[in-house]
Amino acid sequence: FHIREKQWNDQIMINGGARLDWGRNVTTPFTQYVWSSQETITDSLTAPLLDQDYINFSASLGTALELDDKWELRTNIGKSFRVPYPSELVSNGIHHGTFRHEKGDPEIGSEHGYQLDGSIYGSSTYWNLEWNVFFHYFDNYIYLAPSGQFSTLPEAGQLWVYQQDNAIFTGFEWLLNTYWVDNKLLVQSGGEYLWNLNTESGLPLPFSPPPRTWIHPEYKFQLASWVPEISWSARLEYTFPQNRVDRNERTTPGYFLGNTGVSGQFKWGNQKLYWQIQAQNLLDTRYLNHLSRYRLLDLPEQGRNIIISLHVPFDWHVH
Repeated sequence: FHIREKQWNDQIMINGGARLDWGRNVTTPFTQYVWSSQETITDSLTAPLLDQDYINFSASLGTALELDDKWELRTNIGKSFRVPYPSELVSNGIHHGTFRHEKGDPEIGSEHGYQLDGSIYGSSTYWNLEWNVFFHYFDNYIYLAPSGQFSTLPEAGQLWVYQQDNAIFTGFEWLLNTYWVDNKLLVQSGGEYLWNLNTESGLPLPFSPPPRTWIHPEYKFQLASWVPEISWSARLEYTFPQNRVDRNERTTPGYFLGNTGVSGQFKWGNQKLYWQIQAQNLLDTRYLNHLSRYRLLDLPEQGRNIIISLHVPFDWHVH
């Protein structure tokens, strides 16, 4: 690989790079028979012999432009690629960590991506803002898709297959920090949105994260001059429903979560101790995470959770 950076002038920085990769997948053939209770073979699971080489390159070119003393604009264009994992090529059986039968495709080739990204950064004494937008096109995007067929294995559910299609990913994310009350109060807000499309089927891709937004205030205060500073924080987050799903994939309703906590420190002799009390999912909301493997079993995420922790740092030197 090679990386180069150049300061074009006082306002413009240019950087770029190129890289050549070689990868190889080698697997051994495997066959597992499925027996019935009558000791007869009802099915067989096979994984083929595989010995494949992958050679390709990636490159990128980016610029950073200082618009003034508050704003900076960054752009990047690039090309990437990914070698398929062996599991995407030859797996065939129940993945007990994801509760589904997954089947690979030995004909899958390298995945190629073409990226265009833009970011704008702004800051002052009382705020800073970061806004990112992106557009990615993938040639032969590798993904795990629901087939709409039931596995022949017991308790395996739907058969999921690895396949390749051309795809588009686009979206944005933003983060705003504002400072109040002599910088004792920080209010952070942000959000993210991803839209994708399988250009072959005209449908969304499976396992697409839903849009979400949040606000996170944090306030530092002292109860008395002899008491160390205490920090209070909260996080209010809303995740939108995910209704843009692939064929044979379930939708997921939206949900609201609220977290809060306090933290601080004190001394015990010469030893500093840090304490924290957290309340997660304060409203005990029942919700499903669209990207969780437990969603297929209709198992919700954790309910109200109270955490009390004490952090004792140790510092020593070895001579």
